[in-house]
Amino acid sequence: MSQDACLCEANLENADLRDARLEGANFRDANLERVQFERANLTNACFDHANLERATFHEANLYRVKGLTMPAPETPQE
Repeated sequence: MSQDACLCEANLENADLRDARLEGANFRDANLERVQFERANLTNACFDHANLERATFHEANLYRVKGLTMPAPETPQE
């Protein structure tokens, strides 16, 4: 894939993007469920509002990535 690719709203469910060069890629509103990003270069990529359920990023370069947030921990019910 080329750098600065616009993949907004793309459905990439189950895609194998291991070792991909995705610098500056825009994944805004994309379905990235179960995508494998292992060792991918994602410098300056944007994941705003993307579905990242079960996506994997082992050893990926996440320098200056936007839109990757950790879900808030669940509060125990009393």
